[in-house]
Amino acid sequence: MYTGVLLSYIGIGANLLHLSYIHEIAKKHGPIELITFSEKIPLILKSDPAFKNISFTNKYNKKFIDIFKFANFLRSKKLDKLYIFYPSVRLKISGKLAGIPEVKCYPLFKKKKLHLVRAAQNFTKQVLNIDNCKTETNFFLSKEEKEKSNLFIKKERKNIFIGASSSGPTNQWSIHNFIKLINQIKQKVDSHFFILVGKNEAAISEKIINEVGKKNATSIHDLAIDQIASIASCCDFYIGNDTFPHHICCQSSIPSIILLIDTPRAYSDYSKYQHQITPDNISLDDMTHGTRAGPDSIKVEKVFNKFLELLD
Repeated sequence: MYTGVLLSYIGIGANLLHLSYIHEIAKKHGPIELITFSEKIPLILKSDPAFKNISFTNKYNKKFIDIFKFANFLRSKKLDKLYIFYPSVRLKISGKLAGIPEVKCYPLFKKKKLHLVRAAQNFTKQVLNIDNCKTETNFFLSKEEKEKSNLFIKKERKNIFIGASSSGPTNQWSIHNFIKLINQIKQKVDSHFFILVGKNEAAISEKIINEVGKKNATSIHDLAIDQIASIASCCDFYIGNDTFPHHICCQSSIPSIILLIDTPRAYSDYSKYQHQITPDNISLDDMTHGTRAGPDSIKVEKVFNKFLELLD
């Protein structure tokens, strides 16, 4: 019998920002069973000793009858505790039907304006009965993973991870801005850039690399997800949209510049290594999924100046 944590989030980033709280739980109860709705998380976190096992499932969260199917799934895990990082009646009922002695979740019926970081921190303090709980932790990389990523890293240069992809067009900084920024940075400091775009966006990375020079940049969108995570954790800087590698970089003590165009601040508001940039006329508090500020709303000079500030 051991402790389980349930993260009912599909997005990789939403899962990764909970890593600190999982580590806190594992510190008290030992390695845990992580159950996630994000397919890639088992690959990204496979070497972390905080986990006894990581299970991915997306079968039991659509219909009413899935409550009972999910209960059977949970029963097979033989848990004595289940912590659900979400206010879900259905998931809590499944845990109870599974016969798990202790099932806890966020206060029910409070999904509106849920601040992922504050809610997770408060919940962890409550279930563990502790006064303090850090919002950031250290991303774990095995010796083997570190050796493999070092094959890509240019040791004599500043390695900068460029998150040019995004979850949608409304929160994506424009490509010509990335090109202009990279050219300004490489004039200032000897650097190499790792360009991440979506699986179907190869043309974007090709355009960036053609403009900044093939010796200065590497496209990594076709690498395995765990390789991308390993490279991100070994870079010197992150600059880009709100992509999952920024969560890895900031939890690897890497300065991360996150460009917020159409993303709430909560996703990048938990680490001292996160440096958020918004359009000049929009405050962090006003930034939401519906802001839709536009791909050119953040000026290149603003991002470049923040990079210079962090470089010093």
